[in-house]
Amino acid sequence: MSDFSKNWMSYLDGNKKLTELTIPGTHDTCTYYVGGLYQCQTMNFETQFKSGVRFWDIRLKVKKGKIYAYHGDKYLDITFDNILTTSSILLQQFPSECIVMSISHEQNQDNVELYEKLWPIIENLNYWYKEDRIPKISEVRGKIVLIRRFIAPGGLGFPVGINTYGSWPDNSTERWENSAGIKFTVQDEYKGYLSVNMKKNLIVM
Repeated sequence: MSDFSKNWMSYLDGNKKLTELTIPGTHDTCTYYVGGLYQCQTMNFETQFKSGVRFWDIRLKVKKGKIYAYHGDKYLDITFDNILTTSSILLQQFPSECIVMSISHEQNQDNVELYEKLWPIIENLNYWYKEDRIPKISEVRGKIVLIRRFIAPGGLGFPVGINTYGSWPDNSTERWENSAGIKFTVQDEYKGYLSVNMKKNLIVM
């Protein structure tokens, strides 16, 4: 892998917004350990990052009080702590970069337990961008940008990341606007595809 792919965001104008970029990403980012139909990736987090990937698709469930990565009903033996540790190390090594992290509850987006376990972990971590607006690159260098696809309780007086909960289209291409007025177009078509085909998974903000 080239040195450029490790820190390609360092060459960008910090005044540009993330929406002005085409950001390489991976579908089901955590599935590099498993085989068969569950496997979507072959590279681990570090190799993905150093290859230029900056959008991570993270799917989680709570099991016995801990947060783990899943693909469908498949337990992937990766904790959220593992993800946090690797992310923070990479961002310390490459402070010009950011990671855009889409986090969803695998199979049940309305399960509030994920919020209850996840938010206390990240709310006070200063290397997370948790606002519900599109930032400039200069605002998120060295940070993780939270794209929230899981439920958060109503009436909160603070944002829990860029909110896409409840509107993400299933096996479709649609446009919508979230509660903060951010416009999205998502192409997320997957049904009927063989395991040898690439899933189309793209978000445009």
